[in-house]
Amino acid sequence: PSRVNAERVNAKSLKSLGLQAADLVQFHWWSLTPDGSDRTFLQAGRELSSLKGNGKIKHLAGCNMDTTNLDLLVQDGMTIEANQVQYSLLDRRPEVKLLPYSRPRKIKLLVFGVVAGGLLSESFLGLSQTEARARADSVSRRMYWTSLQRWSQDWGLFQELLQVLREIGQEKTPPLPVAAVACAWTLQRLDTLGSGGALILGVRDDRHLQEHAALLQGEMSLNSEDMAAIQAVLDRGSPPQGDIWYQERGWL
Repeated sequence: PSRVNAERVNAKSLKSLGLQAADLVQFHWWSLTPDGSDRTFLQAGRELSSLKGNGKIKHLAGCNMDTTNLDLLVQDGMTIEANQVQYSLLDRRPEVKLLPYSRPRKIKLLVFGVVAGGLLSESFLGLSQTEARARADSVSRRMYWTSLQRWSQDWGLFQELLQVLREIGQEKTPPLPVAAVACAWTLQRLDTLGSGGALILGVRDDRHLQEHAALLQGEMSLNSEDMAAIQAVLDRGSPPQGDIWYQERGWL
């Protein structure tokens, strides 16, 4: 990490975007350590903070930063407003450390994988495990399949989860699909356990546009009975282990 390199990359980005300042820069670093002993990345964070101080960046965020290393950035003086991480009914690792850490510091989470590549949808309700496994035909879906396996390898339990989500959705007016209920659950957990945040949803067409607009406007909500019914199923699987990205980095 160097100031010259940071300024060069920033200038190139601003020129490409036709902007005077980047609205948001998310900071990711590959060579982290679980105990935070390698602190090389802090210098890169300082250069981003310098660019922000000079008006070249408006907001700074993390990307897949675990709690230990995120805290090192915060303690080093970097003003982090958000952290992009995976979070869903099948991957609740942010609840272990990150959400409790983020709440008092008002760091929002920008979460992806909310519907687990479609696993949390009617498309997988009623399928056999063999049929479903055959649909894990992309890198991202195989990643989400791994998240499912970490929670439970009991296919019947996963089907129960989908059925509970479907029943909750059918009770709403208008009725909500399984994926929308999964999204609403995630948003409410972000608010309850953390400092709020937003969902990163893959939108390939306009089929779910109304549902997404309703989520954005806060029109989809689950009551305490809904949340308890979902939690009862989740509790029958394995609790989340480790912080975010621990398995992906080989730390667990």
